[in-house]
Amino acid sequence: MKHLLLTFSFFLILIILIAQRNCPSTIDLAQMQTEDTDRYQRFMDLETFTANYSANQNNTNGRLANPNGIFIIFVFVHILH
Repeated sequence: MKHLLLTFSFFLILIILIAQRNCPSTIDLAQMQTEDTDRYQRFMDLETFTANYSANQNNTNGRLANPNGIFIIFVFVHILH
């Protein structure tokens, strides 16, 4: 039983370490810039647009509630009886 638990723990730790190293949600901008320049340009255009929108957003409409750039997202919960 100890061997089974030890083997299971070893493989679980190994899987976690491999998954963290190869996370598909991270973006390698240098690789994207050299291999897929169109995608890189679209990505940078989106980043620029988002930064400009955030900087030019008017605080009176309630979207930017804090001048520090903290966004407030309203969440509504409906309770049905």
